[in-house]
Amino acid sequence: MAGPAPRTAIFDQFLPADLHARLLDYTLSSAAAFIPSRVHLVGDASVRDDYRIAHHHRDGLGPLKQTFRDVAKDNFACLADGAGVKPFEVDWIELELAAHGDGAFFLPHIDTRTGDARATRNSDRVLTAVYYFHREPKGFSGGNLEVHPFGGGPACQVIEPQQNRMVCFASTVLHQVSLVSCPSGKFEDNRFALNFWYHRKR
Repeated sequence: MAGPAPRTAIFDQFLPADLHARLLDYTLSSAAAFIPSRVHLVGDASVRDDYRIAHHHRDGLGPLKQTFRDVAKDNFACLADGAGVKPFEVDWIELELAAHGDGAFFLPHIDTRTGDARATRNSDRVLTAVYYFHREPKGFSGGNLEVHPFGGGPACQVIEPQQNRMVCFASTVLHQVSLVSCPSGKFEDNRFALNFWYHRKR
């Protein structure tokens, strides 16, 4: 029997229109900078198409990096409260700009690193926040965030990646990304996400 559902928080219309537009414009102009994403399973990180298909921007947010670090800092208290995470001193904020095209997915995982992957860091991911955005009209379907109940089981909380939506949860929560369909195959029709991971120093 599945356990209780983890606490998540959803904030719609999260960014002001001008900042949302700047992020989308930067992303659409940077298609050549997106590379296959790796996963940390055993030992070194590697591309595992049987576990995750996604791309991320190799140079991060470029000129927008400080702007979005400020967004992350300014909203930390409300995001942590929404996710049921006790306030903590943030050591640093990790950012990832991701694109999910046709056939993209991510099998069940947690964001907090464990084992050998954890040994390479002196801090841990404690709070995860994911911001969704896309071009209009929407060119993809699927790509839902599925949050698993504690103790396992099939009854997931399904969260749609809607325009200008922020979702947050504890980084130890098991979750996955369902299969994305993007019939045009065009980069500009991808499902885009900006991932924020708040680290606590050990």
